[in-house]
Amino acid sequence: MKDLNFDALLLAAKPTSYSANNKFTDSVMRKVKQPEILSSAVRKMDGNKKETFIMKLRHLPKLAVIAIALSALVVLGSTTYAAYKLLWEQPSVTTQEPTTNQFGRTQVIASFENCANQSSATTFEIKAGSTLDPSEIGKILQARCELEALREWSGTDKPPKGPNPDMQQTEGTYTQTMRMTSPVASKVVSIDTTTLTLTGDQYNTPKDPLVLTDDTQFIVDNHESTIDQIQPGDAVLYVYDVTYDFVTKKTATGYNTSSTSAKALAVTHLVKVDLPFEYYGPGKQNQIAQREACMGNPQDSCVQTAAVDLYENYPTTQILPDDNGELPFDNREIQGIIIDHNGTTVKIQSSSGRIFTLTTPSDIVTNFNLYRSSEYNNITVQKGDLLLVRYAVDRSSTSLELSSSEIRSVYVALNMIQKGDPVQKY
Repeated sequence: MKDLNFDALLLAAKPTSYSANNKFTDSVMRKVKQPEILSSAVRKMDGNKKETFIMKLRHLPKLAVIAIALSALVVLGSTTYAAYKLLWEQPSVTTQEPTTNQFGRTQVIASFENCANQSSATTFEIKAGSTLDPSEIGKILQARCELEALREWSGTDKPPKGPNPDMQQTEGTYTQTMRMTSPVASKVVSIDTTTLTLTGDQYNTPKDPLVLTDDTQFIVDNHESTIDQIQPGDAVLYVYDVTYDFVTKKTATGYNTSSTSAKALAVTHLVKVDLPFEYYGPGKQNQIAQREACMGNPQDSCVQTAAVDLYENYPTTQILPDDNGELPFDNREIQGIIIDHNGTTVKIQSSSGRIFTLTTPSDIVTNFNLYRSSEYNNITVQKGDLLLVRYAVDRSSTSLELSSSEIRSVYVALNMIQKGDPVQKY
C-alpha cells in the first residue's frame, strides 16, 4: 500500500478534536480496516541498512508514528487504563459551622456535589439523646452519598421487580435472580478468591460468608482494582445477585406464593470505602434528621423522621381534577410543637412561630394515650411533643384554623435509631 493511501486513511480516521485517549485510538483502529498497513509500511524499508528502530520511524508518515505509539499504549497499558477508569463521580459534601435551632437542637447546613437525591443546600439536625459529635455529620452524609452513587451506578437504586403475577396464578416452582446493593458497609474479616467473610452491623451484615467468583469486580477509589488491594479490616460495600425460588400452591381461597433464597450470596462487585463502616449504617445514619420546607408552607420547616398516626381521614372516593388539570384544593403539611390540648382541639406552634389550631371529631390525644400507648413503649402524647399534620384547603386559604374535614392525618414524631431500640418520641 502506498504511503499516500495510508495517510488518507489515517486522516479520515482522525477525530475533529484530538485528545490522547482510548476513544481516539478506537476510532483510528476502527476506520483503518486493513491491519497489515503498519507492518507493510515498516517492511518497505531497506533491509540491508542497519537502521535502529528510531531511524526506521523517521521514514514513516507522521500520523503512522502517532498510530504506532497509540497502538503500543493500547497493548502495554490496557490493564493500566482499566485500573484508572473512573467508574462514577466521587460525591463530596461541605458542611457549615454548627448552630442551635429554635428547637434547641444542633444543626448544620450541608452542600452537595455529585450526590443523588440531595438539593444543593440542606439542613440536618442531631436527634435528641444522640452521642454524635457535630463534626461527624459531614462523614455521615458523605457515606450516604457514596452508597447512593454505588446504587445508581449498579442499577440497584430502584426496587427490584417482584415475581411475575401470571406465574402466581399457576401451581409450580420458578426462579428469579435479583441484583441488589448491601444496605450498609461492613468490615472484612477474611477474603480469598472464593469467599468473603464480614462483620459489622448486627442487623444487616450477613452472618454467613459471601461467594466471590472469577467475575467478581473489585473497586478501590471508584476505579477497577484487584483483590489484593482489599485486606482484612477494610470497610466495604458490595453488589450481589440473589436467586429466589418461588413456589406457588393452590389453596381453598386461591393461590399462595412463598419464596426462599440462596444462603450464600454471589458478589458481583466489592467496593472498598474510605470511611469506617459505622458511618454507612443506621447506628450513625439515624442519629441525624433532615429539615426541609413544609409542603405548602415554605416559611416553615418539617423534620423528616419516623412517626405514628394519631388520626387519619383520607377521602374514600377519588377526587378528580378540573378542566385545567388542577385539584380544587391544595395539599399542605405543617409541623409544630403542642402548646395546648383541650378535648378535640389541639394547638401547635410551627418553626416560624405561627399557631395552628386543629379540630378533630374526637379527642385523638387522649384516645392514643388510653388505648394505643402500650403498643409503643407506653409513650404518651403531651405538651412539647412534635406533631406532623397533613391537610387539604382551598388554594387561596391563609387560615391557621383547620377543621376535621380539612385535616387528612396527624402524626406524632418518633426518634428511632437502631432497629432494636425502644420507641421514643422525637
